Amino acid sequence: MEQNEKLADALKAIAEKFWEENQKPVLLSNLPPKLNEIIPNYKELLKGKSLKRFIKESGDEFGCKLIEHPIHKAKVAIAPLASAYLFPDETDIPEITSSNAKEGNADKIIISFLRELKKLSQEDIEKIELPVSVIVKLLK
Repeated sequence: MEQNEKLADALKAIAEKFWEENQKPVLLSNLPPKLNEIIPNYKELLKGKSLKRFIKESGDEFGCKLIEHPIHKAKVAIAPLASAYLFPDETDIPEITSSNAKEGNADKIIISFLRELKKLSQEDIEKIELPVSVIVKLLK
């Protein structure tokens, strides 16, 4: 089996399994650990290309498609070709302002904020440092 085919098959398997389990695409930022389990030297197979570029150039050939968020360019994922997925519309998220909080919407604001944080990759979540004082201010 050609090296590109091996990488393509691994990506397809990951995308299909993730889609089956979650009904959504797997973010590119979550692929490296999953690929390392299957192909420890996958970066060598890319020959200097990024995963995004590799998938853009050959994804259709191996049954995957690249899905990019229309606003957040860092949100990029792969899914099986037959899947239908659009990133959620974020226009309905309330803007966090002190006047909203004073009007009794603080709980809704905090929950919306936490829902957005939940969408981040585990790697990104681990990088976030949020002082409790900020959360308290949102509740005031």
